[in-house]
Amino acid sequence: MHGDRWANEFWYQFNEETELAASSQLLDAYQVIASHTGGSIRGLRDRWLSLSRLPGYPQNFISFVTPLAGPLEIVSSVQLKVIDRFYPCKSEGITAAFAFFGEGVLYDPRQTDIGHEVHTMDDLADYHTWHAFQRAMMFLGINRHRWEELARLTAFAWAVQSVAMPGQRVVNPPLPASVLNRLASTWLCLDQRELDEAFQSVPRPKHLYPGSNIGRYAP
Repeated sequence: MHGDRWANEFWYQFNEETELAASSQLLDAYQVIASHTGGSIRGLRDRWLSLSRLPGYPQNFISFVTPLAGPLEIVSSVQLKVIDRFYPCKSEGITAAFAFFGEGVLYDPRQTDIGHEVHTMDDLADYHTWHAFQRAMMFLGINRHRWEELARLTAFAWAVQSVAMPGQRVVNPPLPASVLNRLASTWLCLDQRELDEAFQSVPRPKHLYPGSNIGRYAP
């Protein structure tokens, strides 16, 4: 195992409890969401992307996700329970955990069987999926303040991974501290409107920070 041990364990358990070994209750919630959004939970991302570009946003999206309030309550509860077990509310360590995730510096051999030993997002567009879920939960008043905070961290990790472009089966080098600091100062202060605007860009952000280039950082 390589990288911060606590963060490694956090992302391992998060992956287990929200996907690989999800409870029957959570799987049922996913099924309801998938049925409502076109056969896949990623359909919520596609619907958010289309509706958020229209003049009727956010009311059009609120109307669409209102029937999903019950399943989204379950999703929120499961995810927050894992987060709170490792990083209680206002814990300083959670920002680093999201940075490590984006950098791809958490190497965990327990994940060999699923084809990627590194704790990072498989596909950059999956950050958009999580953002769509977070916005749905915020609009429906499901742990709204918690998801407002976590939405910034999600966007931060997305920006970090867009720069680092880590491999998923190797020990990746960390980004320079100066780059992480600039990304943090840019992304962790954005409001929800600004995050919505940023996530219109797929798969990577249009702008990471002033003067930056997309892709692996070159000093």
